[in-house]
Amino acid sequence: MDRYKLLSNLLPALYCFSIKKKKIIALLSLVVLCSSGRSFAQNHQLAGTVHDSLSNGSLPNVTISIEELKIWTVTDEQGKYKMNNVPPGNYTISYRAMGYQEKVISTEIVKNSILDVRLQFQSIALSVVAVTSKEKQFGSKSTISREAVEHLQPKSLKDVFQLLPGAITENPTLASPGQIKLREIEASNNSALGALIMIDNNPLSNDANMQVFNSAQAGNATSTPGVAGRGTDLRDISAENIESVEVIRGIPSVEYGNLTSGVVLVKSKVGQSPLTARFKVDPNTKIGSIYKGMKLKNQSGYLNAGIDFTRAYDDIREKFKGYDRLTGSLIYSNTLFSNSPNPMDFKANFSYFNTLDSERSDAQQLEGEEMRSKKQGIRAGISGKWMLRKNWITNLEYNISGDYTQNSDYLRELYVLSSGSIPNPTTYIPGVYEVDYLPGRFHSAYDIDGKPYNAYAKIKGDWSKKWHNINNTVLVGLDWMLSGNNGAGLLYDQAFPPFRHLSTTLRPRAARDLPVLNNLSFFLEDRLSLPLGTTNLIMQGGLRVNKMLPTGLTSLDPRINIDYEILNSNNNSILDKFSITGGIGLSHKMPTLSYISPDNAYFDQPTFNYLDGENSLAVITTHMISTVNDQLKPARNTKKEIGFMVAKKTYSLAVTAYHEKLTDGLGFQSQPYISHYESFTVSGAGRMPIFENGRVYYQEGGQRLEAASQWNKVIRTYASPVNRETSIKKGVEYVFNTGKIEPLQTSFVVDGAWLYQEAYGTLPTYQSITTTYQGRIYPYIAIMPSGSKTIRQRFNTNIRMITHIPRIKMIASLVTQIIWDQRIKYAWEDENGKSLIYYLDDNGQRIYGDAALEDINGPRYVDPVAYMDDSGIVHQWQPENAHNSPYQQMLSVYGTTYYFIEEKLKPTVQFNLRLTKQFSNYFEIAFMANNFFKMNPTQISNRTGLYVERNTAFYFGAEVNIKF
Repeated sequence: MDRYKLLSNLLPALYCFSIKKKKIIALLSLVVLCSSGRSFAQNHQLAGTVHDSLSNGSLPNVTISIEELKIWTVTDEQGKYKMNNVPPGNYTISYRAMGYQEKVISTEIVKNSILDVRLQFQSIALSVVAVTSKEKQFGSKSTISREAVEHLQPKSLKDVFQLLPGAITENPTLASPGQIKLREIEASNNSALGALIMIDNNPLSNDANMQVFNSAQAGNATSTPGVAGRGTDLRDISAENIESVEVIRGIPSVEYGNLTSGVVLVKSKVGQSPLTARFKVDPNTKIGSIYKGMKLKNQSGYLNAGIDFTRAYDDIREKFKGYDRLTGSLIYSNTLFSNSPNPMDFKANFSYFNTLDSERSDAQQLEGEEMRSKKQGIRAGISGKWMLRKNWITNLEYNISGDYTQNSDYLRELYVLSSGSIPNPTTYIPGVYEVDYLPGRFHSAYDIDGKPYNAYAKIKGDWSKKWHNINNTVLVGLDWMLSGNNGAGLLYDQAFPPFRHLSTTLRPRAARDLPVLNNLSFFLEDRLSLPLGTTNLIMQGGLRVNKMLPTGLTSLDPRINIDYEILNSNNNSILDKFSITGGIGLSHKMPTLSYISPDNAYFDQPTFNYLDGENSLAVITTHMISTVNDQLKPARNTKKEIGFMVAKKTYSLAVTAYHEKLTDGLGFQSQPYISHYESFTVSGAGRMPIFENGRVYYQEGGQRLEAASQWNKVIRTYASPVNRETSIKKGVEYVFNTGKIEPLQTSFVVDGAWLYQEAYGTLPTYQSITTTYQGRIYPYIAIMPSGSKTIRQRFNTNIRMITHIPRIKMIASLVTQIIWDQRIKYAWEDENGKSLIYYLDDNGQRIYGDAALEDINGPRYVDPVAYMDDSGIVHQWQPENAHNSPYQQMLSVYGTTYYFIEEKLKPTVQFNLRLTKQFSNYFEIAFMANNFFKMNPTQISNRTGLYVERNTAFYFGAEVNIKF
């Protein structure tokens, strides 16, 4: 009797005879163990040999894996392999080797089996070559192969994402930082920060990046290119040595954490490969690279080495805005114990990157001005997978990695003070001090010195078991990430500081004095494949627990994915497959170091300012405020998605609808501060003032007199890190694939998406007024309501026509990119969705609603919800304030009548071409052109009345590959 039928018969007995349940459970356990023993005795061996399809030679180091059981092995020097104790059942067996096309076989094992396989060398001469992404709905994954990457001809990792469903073509540029966009129309700082990028299982972290000028003044902004508080700069990741890229846009496994928007898994080329030189050129970019994979003697493994150099300009007329990159990599890989039942895959990698010729000169810069930016760093790591195949564990995996970067952002400028000269405060301690004056004209130079470092360790184990036709895999693991910065921070000569006004003073500090962040995580996940009659259900659910030190922040990330295959070739003759997928998950991104340890805010008030040659005297009152936010929380994203997939022969259609809501998005926001200080007054020249014991004295008529004084209060603002943003992403992605139509030697892939992207502030904002009132600093700060939002929508389709003619070794792909609809709208709404925008009609009455969003004469207004006076008292806003001085200056006024109108752009189309031609096994050329018909339609915006260019500019490039 089948053990499951036996269980169903015994369960009623357990209920009826509960007093004897211990005996029954013991009996049940014995039956299961006996059944398991019989099942083990029936296990089989899978063996075979792997050959090269052309030379018929044996292929060593081919990885063979059975996905359902999570077991694997590699071929020996004779190309032979074997797997013992394989339970009977239906399996998916994959064969993978460097430089060869992966082969996947679905088969049933009911006895000892021999599977001899021939692998085809990757070449355009193959009958099937994939140059688009391969979609998997479970978690919304896109896998981009090496062939697809090389055919695309990317300049960096950023360009690869153009192959994702719903993405549109963008001309490659390396002159500005590259940020990832996942399911987005416009890049978002929080979304880019929440993307986890891993290269060879080791994460790239930007958490310790402190290339910030002064966060108390401008948050994470800086005058030089930087990505502090944002995502990894994708320019630093060369695309020249990529084996594959997997992008998870949906709900990822709980194995991956400290993220919100998605996961990018990059695998580098490993294994034997010929010496390859590649040269890319286009009007703005030049790239040269050399790579080789060497097989070491005596089965000692493989060594892959490569180096590439890039020089790029966004505009060749402005070479001071260029970008140079030198990268190198060294990877050692080997399979230890390959002849035993317990092989262990081992990999060690080292990489180096550097920006070269970083000095920038602009002919329009004034004499003595200079700007340069430099970054260099190293990454190293080891990783491995050991198949133990014990009763309690199947595989044990480990990763240990680290990286270290040196950043230097240097800027030297000429400062001309409009007031002639101002005091120069330098103290870090609050108080009243006599200070020196700055000259009216001087050069100031600063350097932001950063040395971020990261260390990462991860260990995980999986346990896979098969009972009858049920496959179950349990995953459990721990990971740890350490992030710190040993840089000197903002450096400058305090005698010549980089500010022009007392309202923007700052103090240098060392990044090395900041705390080191530690992120600790535990994860547990179960994946169950359950046959239900002739259908099959796959369920994957797990939980991830995260904790950050020293902040003590914690988060829980539960996630679940489901795939239910309803139709297959075994239960119908119409469709080969019809499945429904769905998932829901939660993820968190912890604050980075720039949010955890922001700069202090310094307020320097002119207590006494007396300019009289050698008798000049400046006294400053300094206040210092900590901008640390102890209530800061991790950003939180909730993802939901549902979709279906249908397939018949080579035709397939996949559609996924998704909804994401990110809350507690990280950012900086102004905060009020009331500065109290005493000021002294002395009139007339020649008074020879001095500062003693906190008082100002002067000479008049031979007498020493104390200067008259008064107490003042000024309301000021500073920037502090907060959770201030909510963003919503929703839409529908679709991919239709015909497969190769042999008579035409062509396949068609139609992909696209409807994208909706909304972002709005969730906190009231403090808005300082720069005008004066009655000859003094404006005495109020406006408190503006939350709800200022931007809404973007786009519906687009990419029709990819891929013509592949193996006989002449050529692939040409023509992409017809159609943007059917594109919209952008600015709004300001309360928590109930009611618009806060109004205008005044001819009678002075406020008009809200849709009428206020139309293009009619007159400005638009948004009222404050309150205002604060210079005593720190908050007053509720009254409608009549809008008509009375001095309150009316606090209104947000939009003089542009069309500002809040939704802009709707008409459909547009452009054509992009990629061509790859292999002349021999040693020589290949490629060509690319974006918008090669030069279709640059200009449309009149319904919003502004101005002309809008719709398509990307014409862009072309070529590539040559030579193998030795």
